[in-house]
Amino acid sequence: MSVSQQWQLFKILAAILHLGNISITTISKRSTDSDIKTEDEALQHTMTLLGLKSADFIKWICKRKIQTSNESVITPRDPKEATQSRDALAKFIYSQLFDWYVLIILFFKKKIPNFLKIQGL
Repeated sequence: MSVSQQWQLFKILAAILHLGNISITTISKRSTDSDIKTEDEALQHTMTLLGLKSADFIKWICKRKIQTSNESVITPRDPKEATQSRDALAKFIYSQLFDWYVLIILFFKKKIPNFLKIQGL
């Protein structure tokens, strides 16, 4: 695995860890709609590491889009649903990262099969 690939791996792992620390609250005491403050340090770190825009992330974690045959409706999520959405995103990213890492290992194994036999892999 190249140094560049290692840094990509560490960068995505760090983003996943920060993603789990993003605080999801309600817009106000009277509302049940979820909100993420743009000043949230974990949000800023995650967006920097993943190269995403905070506004887009907040929109789709705190809201859901329901598509019907004729129209689409965007409705707010409550904090529990938004937290589940955030956690599902973290799990999806981790799953994709794991699959990518397995492919790297398999490529490496084909490239140097004798070394792996000596190491017992």
